[in-house]
Amino acid sequence: MQYQEHNEKPKVGVVLVNYNGYQDTIECVESLQKVTYPNLDIWVVDNASTNDSLIHLRQQANHENVSIVASPANDGFSAGNNIGIKAALEQGAEFVLVLNNDTIVEPDFIEPLLDTFSDHDDAGCVISKILYQSEPNKLWYGGGTFNPWFCRADHIGFNETDTANKSVQEVAFASGCCMMLTKQAIEESGLMDEDYFLYVEDTEYSLRLAKAGFKLFYNPNSAIYHKVSATTQSGSDLSQYYTIRNTLYLGKTYLSRMQRFSAMLYKWVFYTHKVVTKQYRIKNIFAAELDYMMGNMGRSSRF
Repeated sequence: MQYQEHNEKPKVGVVLVNYNGYQDTIECVESLQKVTYPNLDIWVVDNASTNDSLIHLRQQANHENVSIVASPANDGFSAGNNIGIKAALEQGAEFVLVLNNDTIVEPDFIEPLLDTFSDHDDAGCVISKILYQSEPNKLWYGGGTFNPWFCRADHIGFNETDTANKSVQEVAFASGCCMMLTKQAIEESGLMDEDYFLYVEDTEYSLRLAKAGFKLFYNPNSAIYHKVSATTQSGSDLSQYYTIRNTLYLGKTYLSRMQRFSAMLYKWVFYTHKVVTKQYRIKNIFAAELDYMMGNMGRSSRF
């Protein structure tokens, strides 16, 4: 899509999902108010927060281009994003930017993403360079790969020092932390899969976009900052459970029989290492495996 051909710049709809994190969401909204792109609307979806997030958002994120939507239930990250994506498209957005609420953006981060779509007619998704907010010279995401034999998505350049490389590159995996999608890609590929509830949904969506014939590109000329720790080694029980269960579901959907067998062998070696080094708990592995085998997807009653 050649967005320069429009008499007016096309509308970009930004979708933020908030769950009990209004401070981060408000900071993200404030950084988005400073962007140089003139036609940008923001949809903040509060995913049934259990604190007073909704009150704070309505009071402190009250800008003309911000719409705050209260979800009646927390049906997961995918479901929250889907609410915002549908609202953005209904209001005329030609591009939808799914953005983590715990990010801060550079004022000029939108234009390079749109330039990539202009340069590549087959692009369905473009991703920014994602740096650590606490260490702004260190990469969190510098592109992404997917290995079907391990059923594993990885961040290129993870925890490495940022370089001067400005070249746009095609990638296999787009981080859901910051992915800009075309209206066409969403309409032809569908919304995010809500069976995942949390984690791995961005890997699934990346593979689905590619299966539909759309390419994914990483543009390092667009930069945002993510509030995650570069030294974090282990996840919570919740993150371990959903990552394990959803990876199994992903493999069933997208991998061949031989790839699933290879991935199974790899994962058991991987999980053994994680348990031995006290990064994973055995109970989370077995709970995830059991629920997957029983077809218990979506939100788990375990958490």
